[in-house]
Amino acid sequence: MSAIGARIPQLALRAADAHVEVDIEGSEATSLLWAFLRRGRLVLAGLPGGGKSTEIKKLAARLCALAHAPLPVPVSLPEVNARDRATTSFRDQLITVAVRDVPAEYRDILRAEIEHRLVHGGVTLLLDSLDETYGDRGTVVSDIESLIAEISPDTDILLATRDIAYADAQRLSWQTARLGPPTEIGRTVRAILEAASTQDNKMVADPQRWIDQRIAWIDTVLEQDHGLRETPLMPVLLAMLATEREQAALPVGRARILAAIIEDLLAPKEVKRQKGNTHSEPQQRKRQVSMARAFRMEATALLRGQKLISRDVVIKEVADDLRQYFDLSEGDAKADATDAVHFFDEAGIFVIAGASQTVAPRVALFAEIGDALRIADKPHDAESWVAARIDGRQAEPLILAAALNDQVAAVLASAVRQRPNDRAVMHAAVQAVTEGAHMHERDIRSLCEALINDVATGDRASWRSWRELSKLPVPPDLAEPAISASTAHSPDHATVATATLDIRFRSRAALIAAPQHLLDVLTLHDLPKQGNPSETDAPVSALRWPPVIDTSDIPSPIDRALVDVQYAAARILLGQVPAATALVVECARNEPMGNHRLLRLLGERRFTKEASTVASARVEREDRIVQEFVRASGRAGVDLDQNDRSRDTVILSVLAARSQAELSWQQRNRLQELADFVETLDLSDLSASRQLLALADATLHQICELAARLYRFDLDVLAAQAQIILDRTAGTNVSAYRHHAAYDCLFDGSVERTSPDWTGVHAEDAVPVIMKMFTLAGPQASVAAKALWYAPSHVAQVAVPLLRDFISRTRSGSIHHRLAASVLCTLVDGPEPAAWVSSLDPGLRAVAATMLPPEAPTFDHDLRQLIDDADAHVQESALRRYAKEAPPDLHSVLRTVANRPRPGWTCHSCRTLNLPSGQPTCANESCGHRGPDPHLVAAELLVKLAPAECR
Repeated sequence: MSAIGARIPQLALRAADAHVEVDIEGSEATSLLWAFLRRGRLVLAGLPGGGKSTEIKKLAARLCALAHAPLPVPVSLPEVNARDRATTSFRDQLITVAVRDVPAEYRDILRAEIEHRLVHGGVTLLLDSLDETYGDRGTVVSDIESLIAEISPDTDILLATRDIAYADAQRLSWQTARLGPPTEIGRTVRAILEAASTQDNKMVADPQRWIDQRIAWIDTVLEQDHGLRETPLMPVLLAMLATEREQAALPVGRARILAAIIEDLLAPKEVKRQKGNTHSEPQQRKRQVSMARAFRMEATALLRGQKLISRDVVIKEVADDLRQYFDLSEGDAKADATDAVHFFDEAGIFVIAGASQTVAPRVALFAEIGDALRIADKPHDAESWVAARIDGRQAEPLILAAALNDQVAAVLASAVRQRPNDRAVMHAAVQAVTEGAHMHERDIRSLCEALINDVATGDRASWRSWRELSKLPVPPDLAEPAISASTAHSPDHATVATATLDIRFRSRAALIAAPQHLLDVLTLHDLPKQGNPSETDAPVSALRWPPVIDTSDIPSPIDRALVDVQYAAARILLGQVPAATALVVECARNEPMGNHRLLRLLGERRFTKEASTVASARVEREDRIVQEFVRASGRAGVDLDQNDRSRDTVILSVLAARSQAELSWQQRNRLQELADFVETLDLSDLSASRQLLALADATLHQICELAARLYRFDLDVLAAQAQIILDRTAGTNVSAYRHHAAYDCLFDGSVERTSPDWTGVHAEDAVPVIMKMFTLAGPQASVAAKALWYAPSHVAQVAVPLLRDFISRTRSGSIHHRLAASVLCTLVDGPEPAAWVSSLDPGLRAVAATMLPPEAPTFDHDLRQLIDDADAHVQESALRRYAKEAPPDLHSVLRTVANRPRPGWTCHSCRTLNLPSGQPTCANESCGHRGPDPHLVAAELLVKLAPAECR
C-alpha cells in the first residue's frame, strides 16, 4: 500500500485478506489455488485494483505450504522486460529476476534448482503484470511461447494481466480466470485502521472507538455506491482517507467523499510512485496540479464520448489543456499527458483496454466526479455545462457538481423552472439537495411546485415524484396542494400523502390526540398500481413458463413511501393509542422479506407476545417460500449444516484404503481421474448424498469398485489421488469453507463417463449393488438408472424381476419410482409400458406416456388417452411426448388443452388427491407443493410451435 501513499506498517495477509475468488468459463467461483492446480496453465485477468498481484503472492505462499505441490517462482514481467536481453535469453533473465532478492549465499543454489525443474518438471512460474510491459507485450508473449517450447510440459504457468493486454495473453490459448469482487473487504478495512491507530503520530485515546467510527463512515459510503465494492481498491482508498483525517473532518456526502479520495490520495500516490523522486517541493506541487487537471479533463472527454474514447484522443485533449495552463511546449505537454493517462490506467481509474486502445472509466463515478470537479472549479461555465449534461441525459455529474458548488446548484434549480415537465431534471435536483447541495428557499419552493404538478398528472411513474417531494423541506402552504395532487392516483395514495405531511407539520402530541390519519395509513396493505394489465387479459405468449416458484406466499412489492410512513406512524402511536396496536401487528406481519423494523419496534415497546406471534408467522411464511424454491429448482433438500465438512473425507477415505499407484506429474496435480470418478457418481452435492456416505465402508467399497469397472477407472490411481486431497485438507487451521474447496474444485472441468461397459462384469453380483443405489437419494438413484439403461440381455435377466419388485414397493410418483419404471421399459419387450396406460397408478401412467414406443400399433390411441387423463401429472407428460412426436393435429390438441379447466392431481410429495380446478398448491396445508398445470404446458408448447400466431 505504500505505492498509494500509505504511511502504515506492512500488514499480514492472513489478517487483512479480502478473500477474492476467481470465475472461469462454465465454472462456479472458486479459489485460485485449486482452479490453477486443476489446469496447470492459466491466464489471471481482472479489473484494475482487483488484487491480481496480491493473489499471486497468496498463491505462492499456499503452494509452499501444500502437500505434493510444485515449487512456486513469482516473477515480475516488467522487470524482466526492462533488463538487457541482447546477450542473455528471456529464460535466463526470468530466473535472474526470480532469485534477485534471495540472500547471496543461496542464490546460485536456488537458480540451479529452478533450472533443473524447468527441464524435469515440478515448478510453477507465476508471471505478473504482462500489461505493464506496454508496447513490448507482443514480444513478451512470444518469449513465453518460446520458453514453453523448450521446458518440460510439467511446468505450470500462471500469467496475470489487466484487460488492456488480454488480447495478447489469448495467443497462448489458455483458459482465463477472472477475479471476482472481494467477499471479506471489511477485514481489510479493519486491518488498515487497526494498524493506523497504533502509530505514534496518531495519539488515539480510544482506538476501538476511533476504528468503529471510521468503519461506520466507510460502510455508509459503500452502501451508497455498490459499484465501489467490485475491487479492493476503493475500500482501501476510503480506509486510507479515514486514517488521515479526524472524525469531524471526514467528508459528508457522496460528492465530497469522492472528491477527497481523488484529491487527497491519488495525487500523493502519483508523486510517490516515482522511485528516486528528486522533484523539489514547488515541482511536486506543480505536478500534483497537473495530475488534477489531467484527471478532470480525461473525465470530461470520456463523458463527452459516452464513457468510451480512444487513447490518442484523450491524450490530445489533456495535452491541449496542460499546454495552455502551464504554457508548455507541445512535446512536453504530450509527454505529461501521456504519463497522466498511463498513470490513471495503472491506478484502475480510467482503463485502457483492447487492441484498439480505447479508454473507459473503471467505475462510471470516476468520470462523473472528475467532470463535476472540473465545472466546480470553473462555475462561470455552469449554464452551458448544465444544459449539455441535461441534453445528454447525464444526471450523475449534475448531482455531484451541484453538491460541490452553490453556483452550479443555482443553475440546476433554474433548469428545473425552465423545464417544468422534465421529470429527470427534477429528480436529479432533489438528489443533489439530499447529498448536500445548497439551494435558496425560492429554488426549493420552485422544485416542490414542479414535483407537485408532476404528481397531479396521475400516471404511474409520477408517483415517484411524491417520494422525491417527501425528501425536501416542503413549505407548509404547499401541503394542501400536495395532498390534492396525490388524489389523482387513488384515495389510498392520498391517505399516504396526508399522513406523511401530518407527521411533517403537526406535533407528536397533536397526532396522538387526533390520530385518525395515521390509523388510516396503518390499515393499508399496498397501494393500487395504475395501468397494470390484468393477467387474465395477457396473450398466451405473455404467460411465463415454467412457474419457477410458487409466489402465493410472497407479498407483492410494497411501495417505499407507504412502508416509510407506516413505520413513522407506528413509532408515534404504538403504546399511546390502543387502536394502533393490532394495526401495527398486521403491518409487521406483512413487512417485505428482510425488513424487520416494525417487528423490532414491537419488541422495543415491550409488546413481547405480539412480537413473538409476528416472528413465528414470518419465519413460517419465509420457510414455505424457501422450500418451494428448493422444490421448484429440483434440489433434493436444503442442508442447513453446510459447515459440516467431514462428509467429503468419507468417500475419499474409502477410495484411499487400498494400494496406491505411483502418479505422474499430471496425475498428481490435475487429479483428472478422481475428478471424473466423483462426477460420474454425482457426488458434487454431498448434502444430497448423505445416504450414500452413511453406508458401511464395505458397501461403499462395493459401489466404488463396481463404478470403476463399469466406467473403466483405475482404482490404484483413484486411491493415490484421493490420498492427495486428504493430505491437503488435513490441517485444522483453515475455515470449513476453504477446507472443502479442495474437494469442490474436482468438479471444475470434470467429465462424466456415461457409457457403462458390462464386459466381464458378473451381473449376479453387480445388479444387487445397483439396486441398493436405487434406494438412496436422487443423485445416486439416477446413477443407478444410467448404469442399467438399455443394459445387455444377461444384465436385464437379473435386473428385471428386481426392478418390478422395487416398483411395487416404492411410493408412486417419487423420483425412485419413476426412475425404476423408466429403466424397466428399456430392458423389456412388454408388457410394460403399454400395460400401464390403464393402470390405477397415475405415476405409472405418467411413465407410460414418456416411454411408449412410437412403433407400437396403439401408440397414437394410447397417447391421446393419456392426454385426456384425469391426473394433471399424466397429462403434462403426455403433452410433452405428443409435442416431441409432432403429429399433424398437434396444434389443435394443444389449443384444446390450453382452454379446458385444470384437472385434478395426486401430490407426489404427500399423496393427497387434489380436486379439479382447485388451488395451484396441494390442499394438504402441511405440504404446500405446487401442482402441475397442463394449461400452462400447452401454452408454452404453442409458443414454441407457432410464436408469430401467439403474439
